Amino acid sequence: MDKELNPLLQEGGVFANLIMNAILDNMQESITVYDQEGTLLYYNSAADKSGLVHAFSNQQQLLHADGQTPIANGEAPLQKILRGEQVHNEEIWIYVKKNQASIQLVNGSPIYTEGHGQVGSLIVSHDITKRKWAEQRLEVSEQRYKSLFEHNPDIVCWIDLRGSVLKVNPALEKLAGHSSESIQGHNIMKFIAVDDLVKAQKRFFLACKGKPQNFEMKAIHRSDSLIDLHVTILPIVVNGQIIGVYAIAKDISNRKRTEIMNHYLAYHDTLTNLPNRRMFQERLQDAIKAADEEASTVAVIFMDLDRFKWINDTLGHSVGDKLLQNISERLLLLQDETDTISRLGGDEFTFIVRRSSARQITGMAQRIFECLTPAFSLEGHDLHITPSIGISLYPQDGVDAETMIRHADLAMYRAKEKGRNNFQFYKPELNEHVHHKMLLESELRKALERGELEIHYQPQISAKNGQLSGMEALIRWKHPELGMISPVDFIPLAEETGLIISIGEWILRSSCLQHMAWKKKGYPPVHIAVNLSASQFQHEGLQEMIVSALKESGMDPNFLELEITESIAMYRFDFVQKKLDALKQVGIQIAIDDFGTGYSSLSYLRKYPIDKLKIDRSFIREMTEREEDYYIVKAVIALAKSLHLTIIAEGVETENQLMMLQQLGCDDIQGYWYSKPKPAWQIEKEFYAAIVIYSIDIDNHSHLL
Repeated sequence: MDKELNPLLQEGGVFANLIMNAILDNMQESITVYDQEGTLLYYNSAADKSGLVHAFSNQQQLLHADGQTPIANGEAPLQKILRGEQVHNEEIWIYVKKNQASIQLVNGSPIYTEGHGQVGSLIVSHDITKRKWAEQRLEVSEQRYKSLFEHNPDIVCWIDLRGSVLKVNPALEKLAGHSSESIQGHNIMKFIAVDDLVKAQKRFFLACKGKPQNFEMKAIHRSDSLIDLHVTILPIVVNGQIIGVYAIAKDISNRKRTEIMNHYLAYHDTLTNLPNRRMFQERLQDAIKAADEEASTVAVIFMDLDRFKWINDTLGHSVGDKLLQNISERLLLLQDETDTISRLGGDEFTFIVRRSSARQITGMAQRIFECLTPAFSLEGHDLHITPSIGISLYPQDGVDAETMIRHADLAMYRAKEKGRNNFQFYKPELNEHVHHKMLLESELRKALERGELEIHYQPQISAKNGQLSGMEALIRWKHPELGMISPVDFIPLAEETGLIISIGEWILRSSCLQHMAWKKKGYPPVHIAVNLSASQFQHEGLQEMIVSALKESGMDPNFLELEITESIAMYRFDFVQKKLDALKQVGIQIAIDDFGTGYSSLSYLRKYPIDKLKIDRSFIREMTEREEDYYIVKAVIALAKSLHLTIIAEGVETENQLMMLQQLGCDDIQGYWYSKPKPAWQIEKEFYAAIVIYSIDIDNHSHLL
């Protein structure tokens, strides 16, 4: 120490006080000195700036380290020191301003002098507010990290730059089955599916270069199954250096399964599991593209089930659905011969066949018929289904998928018009045919209103005595510009459009009125037979309509005969029987038309209230030439006789046919041999007039006698 300075210090001079004050005022710690009564004697600049000058003498401002609990009376640092105690690193919260706490680390001790004992107290406090807040933020951050890591529902992995797993969270075991012990220390690539390994390695490498990654992959579950994951890889940067990565993997297996299911549903029919219209169109476009590249062909086969709507409506939709499923199963047996078999909807099925000639496609169509020939047994019914098939060929029948489908559809409708249960190739003239059909539909809707429809009557003659026994009412359409339009052309159209209901009612009411008109002229009454379509038979208001027509005309119900086809009678026995019983209660007669043409169960003949069987013209036409048809007709007549039913043969055109039927005991004859269908006035002139003349002649002779 400087010799010149020592005397000043030793003497406790002014200079020593200056030095001490400078030291105290430049300290960061707050220093306060109190006398033995606790009165403040001294404080430095730090105490003044921090607002602690009077803090320790105001006990109410002091709180414990939790920042909430006030320090009890007598336990404050100053009180302890005044009692002669030492205070060492005691954390105290002091609210020097409202809502602003200062956290102090307090140290203090008593001040003693020789001969006087304790004369005061010294308190040194260090402001640790910033440090404590930093520690708290760090603790909160660590807790958040721990919470995010430990409680994260997604898999979180800490991986070093070599790919070794350093740490994993519990979600790994829950989602992938692997425990942390079984995976830590191993290379992460061991747990990735083989197909996604290259992709995962590439993404990991990019993340290690500082580029965050998002991608989907499959990982290997502990059970060796695969799980779908959406993975995010983030680089870990410390002091500007990448030391590893975090991999966060979300289990998206359920989402993937849903996506797969949605994709499947978007491209498959839910009832049959066959490809649907969307897949069919896409595959057809692909097939056409391939055909262009290969200079080959593509065929579209469009199949529609005959009479499916009637089966669906009669037996119920559940039976209809099961039938479609069974049909689909059979069609799949042809899978090797076609690229795609699809269900477009309803009862429409389509096939794509590549690299095949017209001859090969014909063979394919025939195999479809063979596939569907055996009966389908469903809920006690043996259902026989026939298809109508249309075929279009690429490139001659269309240059795009839409045109190919449309042309195959047109060909299919042509097959239906040709009697169903056949196939037709597309021809350009079918477009004109479709336009004609559309014109007919438009005109048919107006025909009834404009009085263009007529009823012609075809006589039914007794095979025993040649007398008129009845007549069948048959509709004709006389168009003012198109002339006479065949029922073959417009009746199916009326069925398709639903016009058959109103047209059928008009036929029935007109026939009843005509019957009464003849009766009023004195002609002997005979049965009038009116055909009922399947749509009419199923119509709820059928019985009420018939009763109304009979009442309106005054016709005796016993002379009205309703003809239903065998196909109507063969399904849904309870429904049909209930309907027929109700009609019989009205008093009308029931006849089965076209008998022998359907795949029927003869049991309905003894169950239903039937009065007459009508042998189909197809058997009559060949019975004189084909022995098989002759014996069929013979068997039907014998069956009808045994059941006490009247039997009538339609389509009789030759004398030989007539003689055979008479020999077999047929009751009535209908056909061109006697008369074609004719208007009422002509029937009156050619048949009724002769009967009246004959009747008058007999009456006159009786009078003379």
